[in-house]
Amino acid sequence: RRFAGVALDILYDHFLLRHWEQFSDWDKDTFIRTVYRELQSHQALMPDNMAVVTRRMVEHDWFGAYQDLDNIGYALDRVAGRIRFANRFTGIIDEIRDNEAELEGHFLAFFPELQAFANRYPESPHQA
Repeated sequence: RRFAGVALDILYDHFLLRHWEQFSDWDKDTFIRTVYRELQSHQALMPDNMAVVTRRMVEHDWFGAYQDLDNIGYALDRVAGRIRFANRFTGIIDEIRDNEAELEGHFLAFFPELQAFANRYPESPHQA
């Protein structure tokens, strides 16, 4: 179950990047650079392990990499390798590819609902 949630999170990043113009007026690359800059500027507030992951995310441009489904497979294989119990999640990208259209359809139905939910709340004073 845990792995499925992580896998969907990473895969949904891929679908969001694929359909960016449908969901945002921001230029995608400008948005990614802005997020990375914000993450870097707030690392002192993060727990150590989160700061390490954040540095890796920025250094290796995870969001840029997630635009390519092959890189999603690589990321998921790395996550599967860190799971502390025996699993067969390595190579899960093949199953994702077999079901990509259905998974993408679920994302395209879900994301507008997520945006509507988020838009019901006032902006955080920390948002630019």
